[in-house]
Amino acid sequence: MKFIEGPKTIRIKRNSGTVILLAGVQGSGKSFFARNHFDKNCIIDNDKIFIQTFKSSGFSNVFSDEDFDEIYHRTQLTVSSMLEGYRKIRPYTVMDSIGYKFNQWAKLIDDLREDYSNIIILILQPSIQVVKKQFEEREKNKNLIPGLFSPDLGHIFFSWHILEKAIRDKTAGKDADITYIIRNPKKVNIVIE
Repeated sequence: MKFIEGPKTIRIKRNSGTVILLAGVQGSGKSFFARNHFDKNCIIDNDKIFIQTFKSSGFSNVFSDEDFDEIYHRTQLTVSSMLEGYRKIRPYTVMDSIGYKFNQWAKLIDDLREDYSNIIILILQPSIQVVKKQFEEREKNKNLIPGLFSPDLGHIFFSWHILEKAIRDKTAGKDADITYIIRNPKKVNIVIE
């Protein structure tokens, strides 16, 4: 496993066996980064799938653990199916968001090993001030879907600190083939070869 912090250029070989996983807290810019650096036909948008699954589920909110678990499970089934399909027809695959619970990362990576030979994690970890600003902008501009919620800023700060510690300890993304820590997404160039 390689662990690279602060890359200027990330070179990724065009290979159907490559999957790129974006990680980071809400407001870190994962979806924006994916849209700006990767072919849109290669991106699996987890948030969009979750929202579509919620809207079609018949559930009224995700505050109920049972409802959330069911929506999450349905979302994961859809994502799993898409991963399998993308591997067969796309030159590479990008998941624009993986959770920031590290035990979920290990299981996801383990599952992906069956189909993908090259697993890359890009951890977007800008400063906490940048995350706060992006979160506040998003909250101000979003169209709230009844029943859906965003975590409060305190939860995001807590998660940011947990991820920061895992980065320092080099335990975040340790199961991937290569993990990049991106502090300033605007200064990173992705080259697909």
